[in-house]
Amino acid sequence: MTHDTPIDDISRLHLDEYLSSRAVEGGLDLLVFAHGAFIKASDAKLSEFGLGRAHFRFLHLVARRPHIAIGDLVEALQISKQSVNRVNCDLLSSALIEHTFCSRDRRRRLVSLTDKGNSVVKEVSLALTFHISRAYSMVGPEAVQGFWLLMQHLVPFESRQCLQVIDRDPSQNG
Repeated sequence: MTHDTPIDDISRLHLDEYLSSRAVEGGLDLLVFAHGAFIKASDAKLSEFGLGRAHFRFLHLVARRPHIAIGDLVEALQISKQSVNRVNCDLLSSALIEHTFCSRDRRRRLVSLTDKGNSVVKEVSLALTFHISRAYSMVGPEAVQGFWLLMQHLVPFESRQCLQVIDRDPSQNG
């Protein structure tokens, strides 16, 4: 069975066709299937720990930015305070995170991973980074650069601050 999709014949797609409906729909197909495969790798590992995707998003951000303020997590995750609080409580009761207070403002709670939390993040991330590394090695640095650029533009402009929250200097949390 042959399929006339960009997945099968991307090499025949001319540069001036990158905005054609065929190319855009093929990109959507690729995103849907890549996302499914990517998430499947983490879901299995997360279920071993009794965790879900929301827990991992939270843990991933805390791992990337130790001592992140709860308010910054709400902003970065783009979810309600109630949702962050539910995940926060789950992770605290599982001893995967710990809280400290900001030295400049005792009302601000700062979140960090415990040793157990670090282990969980490393195990789940290993499955995910394996997939990313394998794909990167197959396409080379120019394609990876293009991928990063594309992904940055898939993040809505008003949500790009979440990337800045990850990269922000943690020392400003106190």
